[in-house]
Amino acid sequence: MNHSCVTFLKRWMVFLHLLCWTSGAFIQAFGIFGMFKSQYGSVISTFKPHYASNCLVVTGAIVCCVCYLGILGSLRENHCMLISFYIALFLLVLTELAMACIFLVVEREIDRYFEADFARALDNYKQSSDRGNQTLKDEFHSIQARFECCGVYGPSDWDGHLPISCCIQDPCNIFPFIPWEVGCLGKLRAWFKMNFLSIGAGVVTIAILQTICIFISCPIMCNFRRTGRGYITEQEKMSCLKCLKYTMCVANFLFFVCGAALFGFGIFMMTQTKVSSLLPSLPFMSVTSILFITGIIITCISFLGFLGAYKENRCLLITFFILLFVVMLVELAGACILLVYEKDIDNLIVKDLHQSLDEARGPRNETVKVIASDWDFIQTTFHCCGVENATDWKNDVPVSCCQKDECKEYWTEGCYKKMRTWFEENLLNTGIGVIVVCSIEVLGMCFSMTLFCHISRSGLGYKM
Repeated sequence: MNHSCVTFLKRWMVFLHLLCWTSGAFIQAFGIFGMFKSQYGSVISTFKPHYASNCLVVTGAIVCCVCYLGILGSLRENHCMLISFYIALFLLVLTELAMACIFLVVEREIDRYFEADFARALDNYKQSSDRGNQTLKDEFHSIQARFECCGVYGPSDWDGHLPISCCIQDPCNIFPFIPWEVGCLGKLRAWFKMNFLSIGAGVVTIAILQTICIFISCPIMCNFRRTGRGYITEQEKMSCLKCLKYTMCVANFLFFVCGAALFGFGIFMMTQTKVSSLLPSLPFMSVTSILFITGIIITCISFLGFLGAYKENRCLLITFFILLFVVMLVELAGACILLVYEKDIDNLIVKDLHQSLDEARGPRNETVKVIASDWDFIQTTFHCCGVENATDWKNDVPVSCCQKDECKEYWTEGCYKKMRTWFEENLLNTGIGVIVVCSIEVLGMCFSMTLFCHISRSGLGYKM
């Protein structure tokens, strides 16, 4: 590839990334503007961290940073920056594909969460006082006025107490007024379907631009490597690798602190409660055990990565790479096992809950007191009673099942159903967290292998 062709590709890359940077800045500004308007966070409580304004701000910031790296790497003809841009853009494309797959797989679950949130918000609205939950009321009125709808499924949801935002006429000066006949859930579904094609076209366009930039950056990097360009001096090359080294040190130090915090929090929870007594067949699946084991693993692996990067030791770096790769394989295997044996695990949990409840009803001793304490904690937290309902306790219904202090009524729903609903509501958050962690792990593997290759070429790494 001659010099003119490389220059042409470089200018095209700068132009494309300037457009991407401008669009990222616009998206971020639009998201910040949306934050000062209604966010509907009180109505859509399940997706509160993920509503449109937050997504726009985060997306805009990521696009701006990645595109800025591409522009600077192209203008400066810097091999290190181009490599970093290539890795960041590749991870961004993988994340977008993963998010698209998650959305397609759990589309019905997301729709069910929206429906449950709307119904819950309407109940909170009706149960609140005249001056209470003002934010929720304003956002509900805003939705009804904007989408010309009334209630969740229709005007009958308001039990005859229709708010003025349901009125068809504007201004609404006739009482009793005529409300909109369509519910807001149906209107929002229709709005999403109508804009689905436009959103899909925009996502596909962005994905195509990202793919073009990836393919353009490859020949530029290869040409720089063959011609010796990209690193202006040997000192700049070393400073770039030092930047990568210290970035890896800082990242692993932060992970070490997070791992130590999880480890300490797991120990603290172990001294407070042992909810694992509710699941005797799966004691290692309790929250405390998971926090404890995760903290130990993160602490050990991050310490290896920090020490290997700081000391530039090949043995530690390759060990860090292998351990991180094994952790990723274990995460993928765990996800596959959960998907394949979901029903079996569900049946085992129900069986364990019934078994622990029967033990809690037995003669009082130290073990039974621990199990009964765990059941009290679960029933008080989730506002439930028994596994299926209060009849599971027979004549020994505990006080934690009472809805009020007078204990005239028990919670009607069982704890199994409540906990299952809680897990389903947090499934999307968990999936996003796992994807973020996997992306960071892939980035750590790339950094460690880059340092390992550099140390191997320079003859360092093993100190006699």
